[in-house]
Amino acid sequence: MVRRNKNSVEFIYCACGCGKTRPKYRKDGRERHFIKGHVWKGKSFSEEHIMKLCQVRKGIQDGNRNPFWKGDNVGISALHNWMRLHFQPPKTCQNCNEEKPSLDLANVTGVYNREFKNWKYLCRKCHVYFDNIIERNLKPYYFKKKEIR
Repeated sequence: MVRRNKNSVEFIYCACGCGKTRPKYRKDGRERHFIKGHVWKGKSFSEEHIMKLCQVRKGIQDGNRNPFWKGDNVGISALHNWMRLHFQPPKTCQNCNEEKPSLDLANVTGVYNREFKNWKYLCRKCHVYFDNIIERNLKPYYFKKKEIR
């Protein structure tokens, strides 16, 4: 079905059957049958085909096979994200063994790389404590209460 607009632009109904209309021709003069995004409307892949696609894609660009892989030459936040993905959190703090609702991933040695021995999941209190010791080379007695003058 074709209908005309008052500006003599020819409109057609979308070929997917949604009932919406669109101009018959694009700005570059080519004919168009579907509204953008309606080509796949109502269609899907079979479960078998989806599983084949997953098997093909699995492992193609993981880790160092990815062309944008930087190795240990990444920022701190990217390294934390990678460690969170590969180093699942325990239920308790790995320092004080208290069960906390959320644990921070902390680098306890000061060496930022992808080795699990340099990282721990700590509660916020232990994380702040370890960060202050590493960054400032402080001794454990640093957190004693200061006298108010």
